Amino acid sequence: MHDIKLKTADGSLVWIEYSMHPIYGEEGEVKYLVPEGRVIEDRKRAEYQMIEMNETLKSTNEKLENKALELEKTSKYKSEFLANMSHELRTPSEQFTYLVWFTCRK
Repeated sequence: MHDIKLKTADGSLVWIEYSMHPIYGEEGEVKYLVPEGRVIEDRKRAEYQMIEMNETLKSTNEKLENKALELEKTSKYKSEFLANMSHELRTPSEQFTYLVWFTCRK
Protein backbone atom coordinates (compact mmCIF):
# COMPACT_ATOMS: atom_id res chain seq x y z
CA MET A 1 0.00 0.00 0.00
CA HIS A 2 1.16 3.49 -0.81
CA ASP A 3 -0.07 6.93 0.19
CA ILE A 4 -0.12 9.66 -2.44
CA LYS A 5 -1.69 13.07 -2.81
CA LEU A 6 -3.80 13.45 -5.96
CA LYS A 7 -5.45 16.43 -7.56
CA THR A 8 -9.20 16.00 -8.03
CA ALA A 9 -11.29 17.31 -10.94
CA ASP A 10 -12.11 20.48 -9.01
CA GLY A 11 -8.39 21.12 -8.38
CA SER A 12 -8.29 20.22 -4.69
CA LEU A 13 -5.72 17.80 -3.32
CA VAL A 14 -6.69 14.63 -1.45
CA TRP A 15 -4.72 11.85 0.18
CA ILE A 16 -5.27 8.42 -1.38
CA GLU A 17 -4.06 5.03 -0.19
CA TYR A 18 -3.66 2.71 -3.15
CA SER A 19 -2.35 -0.66 -4.18
CA MET A 20 -2.23 -2.78 -7.34
CA HIS A 21 -3.44 -6.38 -7.39
CA PRO A 22 -2.36 -8.68 -10.21
CA ILE A 23 -4.77 -10.89 -12.16
CA TYR A 24 -2.95 -13.98 -13.43
CA GLY A 25 -3.53 -15.87 -16.66
CA GLU A 26 -3.71 -19.63 -17.09
CA GLU A 27 0.04 -19.98 -17.41
CA GLY A 28 0.77 -17.87 -14.30
CA GLU A 29 1.61 -14.70 -16.15
CA VAL A 30 0.24 -11.35 -14.98
CA LYS A 31 -2.57 -10.38 -17.36
CA TYR A 32 -3.93 -7.32 -15.60
CA LEU A 33 -3.20 -5.04 -12.67
CA VAL A 34 -6.29 -3.97 -10.80
CA PRO A 35 -5.86 -0.69 -8.90
CA GLU A 36 -7.53 -0.31 -5.53
CA GLY A 37 -7.67 2.93 -3.60
CA ARG A 38 -9.49 4.88 -0.96
CA VAL A 39 -9.49 8.41 0.38
CA ILE A 40 -7.60 8.70 3.66
CA GLU A 41 -7.97 12.41 4.42
CA ASP A 42 -9.29 11.78 7.94
CA ARG A 43 -6.41 9.47 8.79
CA LYS A 44 -3.82 11.92 7.46
CA ARG A 45 -5.43 14.79 9.36
CA ALA A 46 -5.31 12.70 12.55
CA GLU A 47 -1.64 11.83 11.89
CA TYR A 48 -0.72 15.50 11.51
CA GLN A 49 -2.65 16.38 14.68
CA MET A 50 -0.80 13.66 16.58
CA ILE A 51 2.55 14.96 15.33
CA GLU A 52 1.59 18.48 16.40
CA MET A 53 0.38 17.28 19.80
CA ASN A 54 3.58 15.28 20.32
CA GLU A 55 5.69 18.35 19.57
CA THR A 56 3.61 20.41 22.00
CA LEU A 57 3.93 17.70 24.64
CA LYS A 58 7.69 17.49 24.13
CA SER A 59 8.01 21.26 24.49
CA THR A 60 5.85 21.26 27.63
CA ASN A 61 7.92 18.42 29.15
CA GLU A 62 11.14 20.34 28.50
CA LYS A 63 9.66 23.42 30.21
CA LEU A 64 8.55 21.31 33.19
CA GLU A 65 11.99 19.74 33.49
CA ASN A 66 13.59 23.20 33.48
CA LYS A 67 11.14 24.40 36.17
CA ALA A 68 11.89 21.30 38.26
CA LEU A 69 15.62 22.08 38.07
CA GLU A 70 14.93 25.69 39.08
CA LEU A 71 12.85 24.53 42.05
CA GLU A 72 15.56 22.09 43.06
CA LYS A 73 18.16 24.90 43.05
CA THR A 74 15.83 27.21 44.96
CA SER A 75 15.19 24.54 47.57
CA LYS A 76 18.93 23.96 47.95
CA TYR A 77 19.61 27.69 48.38
CA LYS A 78 16.77 27.98 50.91
CA SER A 79 18.16 25.07 52.93
CA GLU A 80 21.65 26.57 52.90
CA PHE A 81 20.29 29.97 53.93
CA LEU A 82 18.28 28.50 56.82
CA ALA A 83 21.25 26.45 57.99
CA ASN A 84 23.48 29.54 57.96
CA MET A 85 20.88 31.72 59.65
CA SER A 86 20.27 29.09 62.30
CA HIS A 87 23.98 29.00 63.05
CA GLU A 88 24.25 32.82 63.10
CA LEU A 89 21.30 33.13 65.48
CA ARG A 90 22.37 30.26 67.69
CA THR A 91 25.97 31.45 68.26
CA PRO A 92 25.17 34.85 69.86
CA SER A 93 22.30 33.40 71.91
CA GLU A 94 24.58 30.68 73.23
CA GLN A 95 27.15 33.31 74.21
CA PHE A 96 24.45 35.35 75.93
CA THR A 97 23.23 32.25 77.77
CA TYR A 98 26.76 31.49 79.00
CA LEU A 99 27.23 35.10 80.04
CA VAL A 100 23.99 35.05 82.08
CA TRP A 101 24.86 31.67 83.57
CA PHE A 102 28.35 32.83 84.44
CA THR A 103 27.05 36.09 85.94
CA CYS A 104 24.39 34.34 87.99
CA ARG A 105 26.97 31.99 89.48
CA LYS A 106 28.94 34.83 90.99
